[in-house]
Amino acid sequence: MSKQSIQWLYDELPRLVAQGLLTPEADARLRAHYGPVAPARPARLAVIIFGVLGALLIGAGIILVLAHNWEDLSRPVRAGLSFLPLVLAQGLAAWTMCNRPQSLAWREGAGALLFLMIGASISLVAQTYNISGDRPRFLLTWALLGLPVVYLLNAVVPALLYLWGLTEWACDLRWEDGFAAGYWCGCAPAVTRCARRCCSGRSASASRSPPA
Repeated sequence: MSKQSIQWLYDELPRLVAQGLLTPEADARLRAHYGPVAPARPARLAVIIFGVLGALLIGAGIILVLAHNWEDLSRPVRAGLSFLPLVLAQGLAAWTMCNRPQSLAWREGAGALLFLMIGASISLVAQTYNISGDRPRFLLTWALLGLPVVYLLNAVVPALLYLWGLTEWACDLRWEDGFAAGYWCGCAPAVTRCARRCCSGRSASASRSPPA
C-alpha cells in the first residue's frame, strides 16, 4: 500500500470513528498495522531555482562551445551538431518523465533546457544552410514548438518562456506596424497550465494539512 493511500486512510479514520462505522480499538489496530507515515517534504524553492539556473548555464555553455568552433567545421558536421543539443535535452526530459516525474526541480530544469535547446537548434540549422527569415517568425516558430514541453513536463518555467517568446513576437510585429493576430489566444494555453499548477499545488498542500 502506497504512502499516499495510507495517509488518506489515516485522514478518513477519525470521520469513520465519529460516524460509528469503526471502533476506536479498530482505529488503533489499523494505525499499528500500517505504522507511521513520514510527512511529504515540500519542494524547496532553492532547489528549484538552482535546478533551473543549472539548466540555463548548461544550455549556454553548449551554445558557446559550438559557436567558438563553428566556422572550422564542415557543413555536414555542423548540421549534425545543430541537433545534438536538442537530442540531449530531449533525452534528459524523457529520463525525467520516467524516473523523476514527482520532482518539481527536475521537471522545471529539464523543461527550461529543452525549451532553450529548441531555439538553439533552429538558429544553428538556419545559419548552417543560410535559411533567411525575420525575428518575429523565428520567435513564433520557437514558441509554438516549445509549447508541448509545458504539457509534457507539467512545468511553469517553459510556460513563462513561451509567454516571453510570444510577447516578443507580438511586440516586434507592432514595432514594424504589423498586427499580432491571435496573441491572446496563443497565451491562453500557457496561462491555463500555470493556473492549474497553482490550484493543484494549493489543493495538495491543503490535503496534507492535519484536520482541525
